[in-house]
Amino acid sequence: MNKITKDKRDKLLIIGVLTGLVVSVLYAMVISAQRGQIADLEDKIFRTRESLDKNARWIRQSATVQANASAVVQDLDAVHSQMSPLDKFKWFYNSVEKFRAGYSNVSLLDISREPEIGEIGVLPKFPYPAATFGVKMHSTYHDFGKFISDFENNFPYMRIQGLRAEIDPAQRLAGASAMSNVDADKRERLLFTFKVVTLIKPISPL
Repeated sequence: MNKITKDKRDKLLIIGVLTGLVVSVLYAMVISAQRGQIADLEDKIFRTRESLDKNARWIRQSATVQANASAVVQDLDAVHSQMSPLDKFKWFYNSVEKFRAGYSNVSLLDISREPEIGEIGVLPKFPYPAATFGVKMHSTYHDFGKFISDFENNFPYMRIQGLRAEIDPAQRLAGASAMSNVDADKRERLLFTFKVVTLIKPISPL
């Protein structure tokens, strides 16, 4: 077997080194770049598949979501039906008088025709303003207490403030002797003044 000359060995060594360099450059410039692109594509495919799965779930749930939304709208309409419309005095007077009719020992004397309109201050950007009415009623202490309790339970979107009770001025002027011949129930009647704060139905939809 012929020995490889030193010159050929050097050439083979140079070729081997150059081949290694070429392979390294190709790996760095081509293969690594392609692997990076493949990784990006796999990530995009994963995110696209995840988005499609999410959209498919929304499509499957669309009927349920629509039904829930319709139920919420109906509930909101029911809430709004208990709130003050544009004609506030007539609505409030009719609401109070209709409810009071069930309490024979409670008399409605007066309601302020022009309510105070303002923010209720419950939450920031609360969408419902409030109307405040002044009210005067005539009743015994116990009958009025039951009326107020039932009223607040029946109208959850109204709030009573500033309640005051005093002896009816007419009774004070009449004097004890004149009132002695009046029924005890009437002598026990008090004059109640208070304010009712009620939410106003918004004009534009929420």
